[in-house]
Order: sequence, then C-alpha cells, then structure tokens
Amino acid sequence: SQIFWASLLAFAFWGEQPPQTTAMGIGIITAAGIALLFAAGRRQTGLSQA
Repeated sequence: SQIFWASLLAFAFWGEQPPQTTAMGIGIITAAGIALLFAAGRRQTGLSQA
C-alpha cells in the first residue's frame, strides 16, 4: 500500500507519473490481494457447509 500512496502523492504534489513497471507492480499486487480475499471467502463457505 505504500507504493500506491507514494505514487499518488508524487502525482498530486509534483505531477510525477509512476514508471510503467511501478504501475504494473501495483496492479499485480492489487489483483493478488483480491484473489486471496475471494479464496478465503470460498474456504470459509466450504467449511460451514461440511
């Protein structure tokens, strides 16, 4: 989350856009976090039905 906020603040104060690799990294980290949330939700649902 620090990468996201640092990039956002750099853009807000200095108009600096993050390099493409940083933007891709933020996207990968965000997608992985969302995937983990969905996987955890499925596990909890599966345990309660068993």
